[in-house]
Amino acid sequence: MGILHTFLAFLQSKYDLIQVDDACVTEMEMVGHRTLPTRWRDFLGTPNTAEGLKTTVNKRACNKTPGRDGICL
Repeated sequence: MGILHTFLAFLQSKYDLIQVDDACVTEMEMVGHRTLPTRWRDFLGTPNTAEGLKTTVNKRACNKTPGRDGICL
């Protein structure tokens, strides 16, 4: 339980809310795509399946280092 609490505290501190300027948020919104291309919408609209997740996980190599979030596959 101690490891779990330590890990939880780490993630909460790493991904805690930060103060942002509303003008910056508005500017970032203007930079992105206004609408998603149809093929993106269709892809994002498909539900995840257990088989699809299993296939994706199995494609990854087991001996890779953790990602930027510190969590490995």
